[in-house]
Amino acid sequence: MKNKSRVNNLVAALKERGIDASAESFFQKPVEAFISIVTPCSRPKNLDAMSKSINIPAENYRWIVVFDADVVPDIELPKNVTAFAVKDKESISGNSQRNHAIDFIASNPMGSNEYILFLDDDTIMHPMLWSEVKDSNQDIVCWAQCHFDGAFRLNVGQFKLNHIDSGSFMVKRHTVGNVRWIKSRYDADGVFAEHVSRKTSSIRRVEKFLSVYNHLRDRSREDMIAHVLSLPRVYTLEFDYLNGNNRVDGLIEMCKKYIKNTDKGVEIGCFSGVSSRAISLHCGQLDCVDPWAWVEVAIAEKMFDAMMPFYPNIRKVKMRSIDAAKSYPDSSLDFVYIDADHTYHAVIEDIKAWESKVKPGGYIAGHDAHMYEVLKAVIDTLGSPIDVFNDSSWIFRKK
Repeated sequence: MKNKSRVNNLVAALKERGIDASAESFFQKPVEAFISIVTPCSRPKNLDAMSKSINIPAENYRWIVVFDADVVPDIELPKNVTAFAVKDKESISGNSQRNHAIDFIASNPMGSNEYILFLDDDTIMHPMLWSEVKDSNQDIVCWAQCHFDGAFRLNVGQFKLNHIDSGSFMVKRHTVGNVRWIKSRYDADGVFAEHVSRKTSSIRRVEKFLSVYNHLRDRSREDMIAHVLSLPRVYTLEFDYLNGNNRVDGLIEMCKKYIKNTDKGVEIGCFSGVSSRAISLHCGQLDCVDPWAWVEVAIAEKMFDAMMPFYPNIRKVKMRSIDAAKSYPDSSLDFVYIDADHTYHAVIEDIKAWESKVKPGGYIAGHDAHMYEVLKAVIDTLGSPIDVFNDSSWIFRKK
């Protein structure tokens, strides 16, 4: 009885401070978020694909589409859409349209747990977004962003210019308050994010990729190559790490010079698949061999998996290099590219396991010729490379 009395006194004291500490409150289901999605729209053709990607229950969202036009187009609009038209010659990148939507939300609130989420008309909603954020109650919720093919783009919650995108966070309506987008600035998303983040310390950071950048843009092969050229091989290292060793420009130069678009090859050691993309854009088929066996590469493997639908000539082979080699007949490959364990004996082991799999006249190639153990292993087993490129890719022609 004495313990019960203490509990009752504690509950009463908490109630005086405005905190509901009753037993019922601890077992109540958390109030799910309500999301007001804001889309400035100059690409009406994308609305259908965007609509299909929104897997939020109808009672938990509304979609405010503001067309960059004098009038709302005469088209069939998706469900839950409230449409407006705003034409502002002083505005760029949909900024006036976003401000119009924020004003509408402020005048027509949808409860205390309402968030504003910006979804541009060149992308889709990530399929895991709702399940990850629906129980949030912090003022701001943010997440990491990847490119359309799963490649890393932005880390979580860096609320500063050029480090955050409009699609990589959502913010409560009351936190936005009177903050608006600067009409004339292309980087207005960064300015907006900085301003709202200064207003609160209640920020939840979700360490997952829940935003896809420019998913619906049309892309040619040249666009894909340009995109890969902008990516670091290892996303945790600086782009220009070791004087360009973390880039793929040398690898692409090597592929253009030696690989034909009908060739079949194997890449050994793939990480998140940036080098895989570069090679696959220049050959007929690429098998990517990697065990992805360590906790540290779990995110890299997820990034690799996310990009595969965009590169249909890539086949994932989740095995150790030596074991995978046993499944390939001799002289069945036009090339191999080795970028796995960089120790002397491991490089020799990989070369010996795969050399017989390459046809006479084909190529054995790899990465990190700047590393003493790698280059020594190559020279001791194959001889001097016929070419070395500025990202330290090396290549040897089999006789």
